[in-house]
Amino acid sequence: MFAHLDPHDRDAQAAFDATGAGADEFLNDWATVLNILWRTDCIKKMGAAFFAQHPDSPGLNLGAGLSTYFQWLDNGANSWTDTDLPEVISLRELLLAPVQLHCRNHPLDIMQPGWWIGLRPKRYRDAKPVLIICEGVLMYLGAAEVAVVLREIGEHAPAGSELLSSQKYSGQMGVERTTVPRQCR
Repeated sequence: MFAHLDPHDRDAQAAFDATGAGADEFLNDWATVLNILWRTDCIKKMGAAFFAQHPDSPGLNLGAGLSTYFQWLDNGANSWTDTDLPEVISLRELLLAPVQLHCRNHPLDIMQPGWWIGLRPKRYRDAKPVLIICEGVLMYLGAAEVAVVLREIGEHAPAGSELLSSQKYSGQMGVERTTVPRQCR
């Protein structure tokens, strides 16, 4: 359908195989399919650019669901954490192949105060910038909830960290890159 945007996602195929579901039943909504493929391509390119500048920095996917960006962004020197609610992490571990070296699943609720501290402090609190993906999460939160999540990131993410988030603009989806500003303490 959109061959030029095919991400060659081996993990998605494994999840379909594990559930016995086929991708064909989801292809009827071509607008959603196109948006997901386009958004994935954007995040892959933006992530690759980040790791070209910061090759040994960590990556963090907040609300990862079943996405596995590290399959494309692993450069051998970086590390990665996929986070989501505990029940989603259990589903990831059931449906997806075991995580790669330098990659881990971590149950986390970004609505709980102090969630950043629950990440391995050494990995996410040193001087290396962090690539933070928050795809399809913030758009489902209210303004006050988004402010809480962004405040947590701003207070704890090292300087130079980048946040890639998908947002809805006038009915269209977009991917926004933001350099995370440090909050005054």
